[in-house]
Amino acid sequence: MINWFAARTIVGREAKVAARLTRFETFLPISLEPYYLFGKRKDRLSPLFPGYFFLRCDPELRPTRRDDFWGLLGAEGTGIGEPLSLADAIIDELRGRLNQEGVIVLPQFEIGDTVQVTDGPLVDRVGLYQGQSTPERAVILLTILGRDCHVPIDSLWLKAVEIHQ
Repeated sequence: MINWFAARTIVGREAKVAARLTRFETFLPISLEPYYLFGKRKDRLSPLFPGYFFLRCDPELRPTRRDDFWGLLGAEGTGIGEPLSLADAIIDELRGRLNQEGVIVLPQFEIGDTVQVTDGPLVDRVGLYQGQSTPERAVILLTILGRDCHVPIDSLWLKAVEIHQ
């Protein structure tokens, strides 16, 4: 059975390694990452998940020898060396966020926007957007058990919602 797997590589070599795996289907999600140069904000293209790309293959035929694929650290998952397969829906969701240039468009929120969690253990919870802790992780303010908590969460798991009063 052909599945998607997370392939681990040396940070900064994701594109080169993915390009070398010509007998496999690969997907390297790229996003615009802000950085500052001389006090001015600029954007650069960077892997959405540094050190990883996605590889589609039969688990028995996955590349495992680093010597054959310079820069590939493995396509293993948790457990005892068994690969951790990913649902096609995850890759489809990421590909659905690509713009015309092939760059992942992450949700853009302003501090104080009301957001809803769309996946994970806090699914359907509504909170206030507080900012980004990393390019992939946002911080939201949730009320949990009567207390306000700042919770880091994957930016892809958030959507804007309107509160009608």
